[in-house]
Amino acid sequence: MANLYGVNATKWLAKPMQLAEQGHQSGAIKVAFDTYTTLGALTDETIHFGKIPAGARVIDCRVYFTDLDTSGGTLDIGWTAGAKGTEAVDLTGLASNLAVTSAGVYSMFTTASTSTGFQKTFVEEVQVIVTVDGDLDAAGTIKVEVLYVID
Repeated sequence: MANLYGVNATKWLAKPMQLAEQGHQSGAIKVAFDTYTTLGALTDETIHFGKIPAGARVIDCRVYFTDLDTSGGTLDIGWTAGAKGTEAVDLTGLASNLAVTSAGVYSMFTTASTSTGFQKTFVEEVQVIVTVDGDLDAAGTIKVEVLYVID
């Protein structure tokens, strides 16, 4: 049976040894965490949360929410465009169509294959945004944490 090696393992075995890309080895996990409490109904609103810095590689996005709606409103989690225009806006890059008709928790790992932000490295700073699709008819809380690695 042959030994098989991943991309970074191959770099480390090379002579001379090569370095892994930024955020792929020995990076410190950081978190951008923010909370928003609604006071009542929201319709087609955008809520601005914390920032993801330049050079950060996203490893997860977690969203915690209370029961916010009885009629089918959803949340999208994404980011704004960067100030220099290098990073384009992506309204659903971290999560799309989160049903909030009962309290719940979302992790990007459950839909990583469809999230454009999964393991994305940002070349410039962006702000995390939550977009209310339709309407939310109950007061409650939305908590968003984006875990990322940066060297």
